[in-house]
Amino acid sequence: MNSQKLPSEQADEILEYLRQTCGLSFSSTRLKQAEELVVQACLNSNSADLNVYFEKLKSSQILLDALVSKLTIQESYFFRDRNHYQLVIEQILPEILKLRGEQHMLRAWSAGCASGEEAYSLAILFEQYGVKSHLIGSDISPIALQNANTAVYRQWAFRQNDDNFARIYFDKRGEDYYLKPNIREKVRFEYLNLVQDSYPSISRGIWAMDVIFCRNVLIYIDPQLIPKIANRFFETLAEGGWLLTASSDPLLSQFAPFESIITAAGVFYRRPISAVSNVILQSINKHSEPIIDLRPPQTFTNSQIKPKSARRKILPVPPAAPEQKNEVLVLAKQSFASGDYAKTISITRKHIDQDIECCLLYLRSLANTATVEHAEAEARSLGIAHQFSVELHYMHALLLMELGSWEEALTTLKKVLYLDPSLIIVHFSLGVTHQRLNKKTQAEKSFSTVQKMCEGLPPQAALPLADGETAGRLAKLALFELNALKG
Repeated sequence: MNSQKLPSEQADEILEYLRQTCGLSFSSTRLKQAEELVVQACLNSNSADLNVYFEKLKSSQILLDALVSKLTIQESYFFRDRNHYQLVIEQILPEILKLRGEQHMLRAWSAGCASGEEAYSLAILFEQYGVKSHLIGSDISPIALQNANTAVYRQWAFRQNDDNFARIYFDKRGEDYYLKPNIREKVRFEYLNLVQDSYPSISRGIWAMDVIFCRNVLIYIDPQLIPKIANRFFETLAEGGWLLTASSDPLLSQFAPFESIITAAGVFYRRPISAVSNVILQSINKHSEPIIDLRPPQTFTNSQIKPKSARRKILPVPPAAPEQKNEVLVLAKQSFASGDYAKTISITRKHIDQDIECCLLYLRSLANTATVEHAEAEARSLGIAHQFSVELHYMHALLLMELGSWEEALTTLKKVLYLDPSLIIVHFSLGVTHQRLNKKTQAEKSFSTVQKMCEGLPPQAALPLADGETAGRLAKLALFELNALKG
């Protein structure tokens, strides 16, 4: 079979299917190349006809993943567009630490991370500057994510870095460069479709981000879906958090209430911080030590600065309230939904011991205006008053996970499952915790349990406490984690 014998209309039907299922879109300048890649994928699948291949594609996740990987593959390398990383060090990081205080763990998300160079560049950057961080990389391609987890590169991936870069951060074996474990372990990779998946999501660690990198990704997405994604990014950012896109990506300021920030590195986006929240933050941080000195050294890719501790906050989404609400709870939910966390704290503070929903709204708002240590201490204390609340104990477990207190998080998650063993998302969090504790067998068991429980539900069924995650999507995430564990 050759491409001349395959009508472009058949390839276009497949591309339209990808637009509907994955949100992928191809401009007129890239359409011909996309059609040729579809033909190549068809040939690689040993199909003699595009119609046959299309039918197989609709029922085979493996074929779909392979095609998506082929169509979205992007050339990347470490510290690509170096001025973006310089902006993080010179402006974004000092701004965030001044706002949140030194006891703040920076949260960053590489959305559309491909084979991991961008996410690992951030990990290296934060390592050099002694900044503790929570780093997530996500992509729509399982093949790219597998490569990112493996973290093995060729010299071409370092082409914009000095001669010492590879020597410091990689172990060379033949022609391959293996990223050193202390950097590789700083990033967690997740399968995520920016169009279909739910975010922000506390259960997946994608919420209240200080920095989101989403560069050269949105050009692949259907323009009609960009407003929805822009608003999701806005909601996923913490107050004062930044979104960095590429010059080729569509402008987002018209779709969400970002502040557009003009810098020497380009035009980027920031989520505004309310005046009231700023007062609360300054009050909490007024006794903290001065922030660390982040003035950039001459060559920031090779600098070594003594680390200092930092911690951070979270942004879960409140559960649905009962139909009959008292006035306090109605006002609290309205203020939380509008992002006015200071007002939510003020409204709920007097009711947290008696009303569990007020308690949860209070904790979530506190976690968005203080440090995670403060929120965890409050959750621990309130757990005594609400000892049978699975929502509160699960939130406490997530806060412990955020702090890296994995053993205590494990104990708390088991407590939640004792109270309600049907909570699939808690089994998933248990698997993540086992994974971080290097308990591979237990992690596989937890993720297998998630798969089995999801199989008994309709794919579109929303799961309790899962921030809108569905049974079908969580089953796919569990499968991804199982495959990663098996290497």
